[in-house]
Amino acid sequence: MANIAQATFVGGNIIIQCDGRWDCCQREQAAAKVRAMNAELSTPPQKYIKASVTEAMQDRKEKCQNEATREYQSGDDDDKAQMAKDSGAPDCLAKKIEDGEEPEVQMDHPLDVKLGGAPDGVTLTPLETPVNGCFGSFAKNLGNRMRDEKQNKVESISLVCPADKKCKSSNNAGPKRKYPTDDAAKARETTYNFSALG
Repeated sequence: MANIAQATFVGGNIIIQCDGRWDCCQREQAAAKVRAMNAELSTPPQKYIKASVTEAMQDRKEKCQNEATREYQSGDDDDKAQMAKDSGAPDCLAKKIEDGEEPEVQMDHPLDVKLGGAPDGVTLTPLETPVNGCFGSFAKNLGNRMRDEKQNKVESISLVCPADKKCKSSNNAGPKRKYPTDDAAKARETTYNFSALG
């Protein structure tokens, strides 16, 4: 498995390979994010990759995130854990919060706005910063590359997360179970190093 999260696309399918430094719960969060993204992609109307996220749309997205962040931060650990559970986060994140670990989280849209998700009017989910940053980077960079290749619609998102002895499951999600290794995929590959986030 790669030490740095990476992603590529084959047609309309985005395939993400886990970061080897993610802990088991971060892997579970990534799998939950992929399931949420695919659920949004399968819900009408069809979603199309945006050529750009307009300033007005970015303002709506940030307002939605700020409101969700205020609500999340206003509660105690039990409230935060319950909010995580209610919004679809995996139980392991709620347990981290209940145990007082205070993971750094960001409020995450179910489908990134760049990939056609709504900027507001949706339930946001707490997602640990390294995982959220990874998905945001991939949505922006791969979204732009897909549009450059005249692929304007994402058909599916997959997470390839090989088994890890420390974790109970592989945390694969989505229809693809193998990360492409061909030269064309490598040419489109985007890597994400969360160490820059501190």
